Amino acid sequence: MVSKGRFILAGMIFILLSTGLSFSASAFQAAIDDNETNLEAGLEAWDKIYQITSHPRCANCHVADGVPVWSGPSYGKERPHGMFVGGDPDNLLGEPGQYCTTCHMSENSKIAHGPPGAPVWHLPPAEMVWHKKSSAEICAQLKDPIRNGGRTLAEIETHVAEDTLVAWGWEPGPGRESAPYSANEMAGFVRQWAASGTPCPTSVEIKAAQVTDGSPQEPEGTLTPIIVGDIESGRKAASVCKSCHSFEQGGKNRSGPNLWNIAGKDIASVPGFKYSKALASLDGNWDDEKLDKFLKKPRKFVPGTSMAIGIKKDKRRADIIAYLKSLK
Repeated sequence: MVSKGRFILAGMIFILLSTGLSFSASAFQAAIDDNETNLEAGLEAWDKIYQITSHPRCANCHVADGVPVWSGPSYGKERPHGMFVGGDPDNLLGEPGQYCTTCHMSENSKIAHGPPGAPVWHLPPAEMVWHKKSSAEICAQLKDPIRNGGRTLAEIETHVAEDTLVAWGWEPGPGRESAPYSANEMAGFVRQWAASGTPCPTSVEIKAAQVTDGSPQEPEGTLTPIIVGDIESGRKAASVCKSCHSFEQGGKNRSGPNLWNIAGKDIASVPGFKYSKALASLDGNWDDEKLDKFLKKPRKFVPGTSMAIGIKKDKRRADIIAYLKSLK
């Protein structure tokens, strides 16, 4: 039995050694795919959170100037809250003589569009502004303790699930459209978003690039859609590249060149790195289109390059490019 066990172990070692390169490449690709799946799940969860936070039931009171607004399907044109309320972003309970609780009782009025109510009625701090803010802006604010009331992500989850004023968004009283999903569902979205690394969309866009490879998915002469890349998601996705590349300013070249300030840089121009003849003969600079094609199928874009692993998913490549463009 011992002799047989040693024979099997020796055989396994031989297989691993003889196929080490392909095994490493497969593991590397699997790591990329797993990272992509996790980040996509986080962005999907965030999109649902944004649907809630940008809804009028939530955003109408998350204002910067202390003046809540009336808007939504049942209100017609957006306008400031009636009765000339508010105006002081530091006075969250209303002005003396006209506090919020003058009209907002502990529960909703039974009359359509009557004053809504909750046990405690007040505005959120001005730094928590959501009204007319983009998905990227709200995402960054929500995970910033300086602008989210000093809460951890776990505390935000609890706040969403248990706070009575937050709960009003899903029970706004007669005549008002409620926020989408539910408080418990939003708490679950926050939990999933946190578990996926709290990725945020950004304003960095990878512009439509002309496709010429004639593949069935991307017919010759068509345009790929504009994809918004997320810098933080790109940083995390690019972590699997650190075995071959450094990313910091002044970082050393490894088996691949240092990638600091690579976006927009002339191809094959990183000082001190010995490029393959294939890359050294390529003209132009690393613009968005070339980066995207190289990251997708490096050996198709540059036959003869030593880089073998590509990034299949469009969104993940856009994230990595956004990250590379931030390295300046």
